[in-house]
Amino acid sequence: MGTARQLPLPPSVEPHLTTDYELYVTTSQLSAQLQSLPTWLLVTSFCFLAGLLGMIYNYKNFLITIMCVEVMYLGAVTTFVLYGLAFQSSSATIFGLLTLIFGACESAVGLGLLVAVYRFERRIDFKRFTTLGG
Repeated sequence: MGTARQLPLPPSVEPHLTTDYELYVTTSQLSAQLQSLPTWLLVTSFCFLAGLLGMIYNYKNFLITIMCVEVMYLGAVTTFVLYGLAFQSSSATIFGLLTLIFGACESAVGLGLLVAVYRFERRIDFKRFTTLGG
């Protein structure tokens, strides 16, 4: 029985050593990201404003109000993620993710209340619903 010999690795498999220059974002890349940031912040603020106006003008319809609140959450979460990407901050992205989770929980609770009200009253019109005394 012969001994096993070790074959040389092809050049594409050899480990690549990174330099410090490759690990950090250059200032030109960062300035390019920061230049497009105000445009995206306008888009997210428009999204938040559309949700706020929809919630103000449709406050009597519970389902549309929940959807408008979700649009407001979308604008806020997108803002957090944009700041996290622009400033290389993972905490802003994580905070945006936690806000998204909070919005999903709020939506689940709201839709659960909507289903419970519909089973009790057989309608979802909140204009005449005064059982809770509000």
